[in-house]
Amino acid sequence: MKNGDIMNKIIKKTYELISVLENSDIIKNIQKYKLKVMLSPRLISLIDKAKNEDISDKQLIEIKKELYQDENYKNYIDNYNKLNYIVLEINSRYKKIIATKNCKK
Repeated sequence: MKNGDIMNKIIKKTYELISVLENSDIIKNIQKYKLKVMLSPRLISLIDKAKNEDISDKQLIEIKKELYQDENYKNYIDNYNKLNYIVLEINSRYKKIIATKNCKK
């Protein structure tokens, strides 16, 4: 198989993978829980406080504990982290594929 054919196949499969991810439960859950978090003035206030660079580490830990007590926030972050791990794994595999002799110019 020629290099161009291999790359075209990789690109095609990448688009298929993106489509599967876009329709996955993880993405649907991220969207659902993000909306619930964004509609909560209390959570938005806590998130804004956590972004403040002037707070101490102890205050940040207390804010994060309070955020994680909310199931919507916790579910949003859990699904977001799952997606990040999937993306890391995909990137690792692409790195291995691209490093092969077949894909070098």
